[in-house]
Amino acid sequence: MGCGSVQAGQTICIPVTITAVDSLVAAEFTIGFNQLAFDFVSISNLHPEFDQPLTVNPVQSQGRIKVLWLSSQVLSGTNFNAGDVLFEICLKAKAPGSYPINFIGSGENLFLAYGSNGEAIIPSISGCSIQVTPASTLDAFFQACYNKTNMEGTVTVIGYGGTPPYNVSWTGPQNNSGVINNSGDTLRIMNLDTGTYTFHIVDGAGADSTKIINLPLPGLGIDLSLNTVPRNPTCFGDMNGTLRVNPTGGTEPYFIQWSTGDINTRLLDNLGSGIYFVTVTDKNGCIATGSDALAANPIGSTIIRNTPATCPGVNNGYLQVAGAGGNSTNGFYDFEWLIGGQPVNNPLGSVSIRNALPGLYRLRISDGICSDTFDFTVQAKNNVEISVDTLNPISCNGLADGRVKINYAVTTGNPQGPFNLRLEFPNGSQANDVSGTGTFSNLYNGRYLATVIYQADDSLCIATDSFDLIEPEVLDTSSVIIIGESCTTPGNGQIILNPTGGTPGYVYSWDNGQTDSIAINLTQGDYNVTISDSRGCTLNYGPFTITQDRVDVSIDTLREITCPRSQDGSLQVVPGPGVNLQSVSWSNGSTQNTISGLDTGTYVVTVVADNCTSSTSAYLSEPPPMSHAFILTEPTCAGLANGSVGIQVLGGTGPYMYAWSDPN
Repeated sequence: MGCGSVQAGQTICIPVTITAVDSLVAAEFTIGFNQLAFDFVSISNLHPEFDQPLTVNPVQSQGRIKVLWLSSQVLSGTNFNAGDVLFEICLKAKAPGSYPINFIGSGENLFLAYGSNGEAIIPSISGCSIQVTPASTLDAFFQACYNKTNMEGTVTVIGYGGTPPYNVSWTGPQNNSGVINNSGDTLRIMNLDTGTYTFHIVDGAGADSTKIINLPLPGLGIDLSLNTVPRNPTCFGDMNGTLRVNPTGGTEPYFIQWSTGDINTRLLDNLGSGIYFVTVTDKNGCIATGSDALAANPIGSTIIRNTPATCPGVNNGYLQVAGAGGNSTNGFYDFEWLIGGQPVNNPLGSVSIRNALPGLYRLRISDGICSDTFDFTVQAKNNVEISVDTLNPISCNGLADGRVKINYAVTTGNPQGPFNLRLEFPNGSQANDVSGTGTFSNLYNGRYLATVIYQADDSLCIATDSFDLIEPEVLDTSSVIIIGESCTTPGNGQIILNPTGGTPGYVYSWDNGQTDSIAINLTQGDYNVTISDSRGCTLNYGPFTITQDRVDVSIDTLREITCPRSQDGSLQVVPGPGVNLQSVSWSNGSTQNTISGLDTGTYVVTVVADNCTSSTSAYLSEPPPMSHAFILTEPTCAGLANGSVGIQVLGGTGPYMYAWSDPN
């Protein structure tokens, strides 16, 4: 909702907006406002999609506006954009001040339903406060309350408008006066006897106003009182408690305001443990306050016995735990070990673990309704801590030249020696510290397990720690860039290396004597390099070939030689894209792009473009000479026409065409 400010006596319309949603099929919610400070006027400016069917049920006496909406698109739902205004609530302000307006989140339905399945969610909500400013002319807002129990009346006067300060005087059973310094400030007059009082207020400019107050007024003289009805949360940490307030006496309507920010609801739900306060104001400004506490007894645990084990790896510890609190009436609980321990035959007053190893034990304790989880640690009386120093890291990928030193220190207890060291390799093999120095060599890539074996209280104890030896990645070059030698600027070729792997701090040794990752000033030829990293790993790389840039040119055969000894072939030089030929010279002496009348043979063309010279060649071949052979079949008898003549042709260039002549 978006609040603003309004002058007393005027009407303000508060927009109710929604975030972007798709397929909304239904909504139900209730909005609360201070009915002592505002009169409900209307619902206006409805969203076209939020108009029908819409049910709005304003209850002025309770300061509640109940909204029920069903989309006209029941199956697909309605889509809304972020910031869309569903409607506006119009209220008329009565008195200056700051007053909340908010959705009622307790004791009322509050949901949005999506899609054809009508899945409902509880949306996030936010209200605001309306600032009511004084009118421009002098006026005053009066509230009168008489407390029958204390036999005293109270009149509250708020002066606003006109020109402050305001001089307030009253006559009646008691006479007195007071001053309101600023517009909107409050003068609270207490301990008044019953009777009729005339209040006279004069502002700084001489404007005045008069109000007659009767104590008690009709309906007053009955004490406003509260009683609260709590229902505690089921379990500690649950949010299902409720608290109801039942105001009596005074003069309805009541304005109810909770410490949670909820307004005009007698029921708060979804509450956790805590103290909650409520203030109820009746129509005449009589105020009653109350509070109540919700509580749930948490389940706890009590360690009866926790005996340390001798050392890590020895299972002679003992742990015994009892339940506490919660809803148990006889001190019995259900126990379940989540980490460590064995199944339990419940219910019990306590649970224990015998022969416990040092370590973490997790226990769930339940009273039949609620449960909680607790962690316990069984310690070791004697502890040895292991540390590993890497004396020599693995130098190169694939080598086994790592070297470490295993150290140990007694941290608790007084274990007896000797202390024996053992190292387990990644492949499962083991090695003992035969040197007595804790040093192990010839190690390769992988995870190792260091073990110290010692005696404590007649028990064999073991301390372990794992560590990794990581070999460098393979020394390699991820990319090599070769820049050829220019034909116009000889000796400007380059080879650019980008090595990876190994251990950075690379050193380069080129076979031409250069020592950088970029070899420069290179001419045509082959080059090799040796790369060494900071641990002495080497890589021989090459050869890399530097060539001189050449003109992109080719020869196209326009016509093949048709017959043996014919001189009718033709060739054409074809420059590549962007190549501008300066000169052309053929091996037959021609300087034209196209040469014709060519016999068989190899033809070389030399071109100049952009001051660079390049040559290429093409070969023209002639077809072999043509030859033939007849295949004859004689007629079987004179006068019969069943003979045949065939011909086999070789050479030349197929396909062949035939023209026969015969006796007929």
